[in-house]
Amino acid sequence: MSLSSFDDRLEEMYRMLLAMAMGEVSFRIAISEEHDAVDAVSLLLNQVADLLAEVPIAAKWQLIAVRLPLVSSCFFRIDEQGVVCYFSRNAPLILDTSAPELMSRSFVDLLASESHAVWHLLHGQVQATPVQPVMGRLVFRHGDHSFFSVFCCLMAVYATSSVLVSFVSVAQVQKPNDAVFSALGLRPSEVAALYAVRDFILENWDAPLPSVPLLARTFFIEEHKLKQGFRALFSSSVYHFYLEQRLQQAHHLLQYRALSLKAIGYQCGYDSYYSFYRAFKKRFGYAPSAVVRLP
Repeated sequence: MSLSSFDDRLEEMYRMLLAMAMGEVSFRIAISEEHDAVDAVSLLLNQVADLLAEVPIAAKWQLIAVRLPLVSSCFFRIDEQGVVCYFSRNAPLILDTSAPELMSRSFVDLLASESHAVWHLLHGQVQATPVQPVMGRLVFRHGDHSFFSVFCCLMAVYATSSVLVSFVSVAQVQKPNDAVFSALGLRPSEVAALYAVRDFILENWDAPLPSVPLLARTFFIEEHKLKQGFRALFSSSVYHFYLEQRLQQAHHLLQYRALSLKAIGYQCGYDSYYSFYRAFKKRFGYAPSAVVRLP
């Protein structure tokens, strides 16, 4: 058997694993005549896919809700000085930081010390061959005391000296207080639904918030469990979590975007500057006009 044939079979196996992780169970691997470990694993994956295909339709909808908080893509745009100048909305959440702290920060500061040399190597490679993407593993900081490792893709941005860094993060759904969830009678699928509601708010902070009953129906969780579970998991009601995201984004726009105060308030979902002013001052203790506008 040639090495290329072995690599092709491995690629098929990993492609099926990725498809199954995203809820696609129609993929099947053709079994070769090698009768080796790859064939054994491929046969097992086909059997698992057959079993998943028999899952009732209602449970498959549950799988959709479960997978939303587990897999997320993220990107950063790094300028020629190595400073973060743009990033995806979910980047602060993935790195456990705030948008104002992330903007204009040196990208290397987001990495664990053991990845500094790797970053400089990858950055040099993408600048030397701007038409080719460069792949490499980097270890990111998550908050002050934890780290996570991901494969990143670096690509040069056309007609600029900046670089786009992107990765897909696969995170575990963690239950910080099992006793609380047990007392509330929450099943694992319902805990996953709470994370899905959280992610939905993070991705749609600039749109009107659906009612709690509608959110409960959309994410297949009882209304009272959504209210109680969300507060237990995120220390906030659904509405106040949504309000906090809007105000944090408003603060970020005030610092880094040359927009009028009224335009920023409108962009963040406020019908009038007065309502934006009141909410902003109540949250931060100072008026929107007091925020220092950075160049």
